[in-house]
Amino acid sequence: LFERFYRAANGRNVRGYGLGLAITREIVRSHGGDIWATSERGRGTSFVFTLPAGGGAVTTSGAARPARLARQAGAQSSTSAS
Repeated sequence: LFERFYRAANGRNVRGYGLGLAITREIVRSHGGDIWATSERGRGTSFVFTLPAGGGAVTTSGAARPARLARQAGAQSSTSAS
């Protein structure tokens, strides 16, 4: 369910690329949290995530990617503004 390009058998006619939950999981985990789904037939599916409530920095391999992307975006906007 949280894998890239996952498509449920009954969701084949729904538009999309199957990336949303995989990206969400990476974001939540990069902040030290967890995400999961619970499903009950006839009632639907609930997605739940938790994040730590502290002010301490979380160090994971995924945490560096958003910072790197932000730096790259900042560098691009400053060069395009010149």
